[in-house]
Amino acid sequence: MTDYNLIGKEESDFPVDFDGVYSKRAEITITLPGNLRVKYLPESAHLENDWFIFQSFYEVSGDKLTFFQEFVIKERFVAKKVYKDFKKELEKVLYLLREEVILARVN
Repeated sequence: MTDYNLIGKEESDFPVDFDGVYSKRAEITITLPGNLRVKYLPESAHLENDWFIFQSFYEVSGDKLTFFQEFVIKERFVAKKVYKDFKKELEKVLYLLREEVILARVN
C-alpha cells in the first residue's frame, strides 16, 4: 500500500508528491482448513497525522480470518522542511505492514 522509495533518503531535496489525494483499501477473508488455527494475530492499528490515515485490523470468527487495511492520503504534497517527521510516521506504517498472522497445525 505504500511506496518504500518515498522514505529512501535521510533528507529530501524536493517535496514528496503522492500524485493526488486518494485512498487504498483492502479487505480479505480466508476460510481456514480444519487442520489450522490462528496462533498469533497482529493488534489493530490506527495512525493519523497531517499527511495520511492508516488503519488495519485482523479478526477471527469461527474458521474465517479477515484482514482489513486502509491508507488515506490527506495531502498531495509533503514539504521538504517536514520530510523527517513524515518519514518517521511512514516508517511506523511500514513496520505494521510487515506484521504477519501466524498459523499453527491442529493435531
